[in-house]
Amino acid sequence: MLVAIVAERVFIDPLQSRDASVQTVVVALLGIMIVLRYGTGLWFGRFERPLQPPVPSGIIPIGNVVIQNQTVAIYVVTALVFAAFAWFMQRTSLGTSLRVTAIDRIGAQLCGIDPKRVRLVAFAIGGIIAGIVAWLYGPSTQRVV
Repeated sequence: MLVAIVAERVFIDPLQSRDASVQTVVVALLGIMIVLRYGTGLWFGRFERPLQPPVPSGIIPIGNVVIQNQTVAIYVVTALVFAAFAWFMQRTSLGTSLRVTAIDRIGAQLCGIDPKRVRLVAFAIGGIIAGIVAWLYGPSTQRVV
């Protein structure tokens, strides 16, 4: 979440202040992704380190089908995140501000909604969800050496 907030404040906010096109913002975000990906490799080294899964390893047999505990955890946590996000968007004033700003930025400004604050919250939520995805999905996709 902190990386997303810093990226928004340092790179995206100045671009939006200059009325940059959507394509420019997307290219800037891709550049941030590339720098972070290879920068962490330079900083921490390129050695693979195993990630610990959030649930103990094991399987759940259902007839002739076998399901891994990690897969069940991915589906359960994904459903919970979607439910929490839907509740947040429907039941909170900040969620309503996000929806209104996404539909009509100028209209939201006329209603007193600060689009910079809304964009910062959107980036923070995106960062949180990306962290949850990495925490859940990372251990199930690593290579066994």
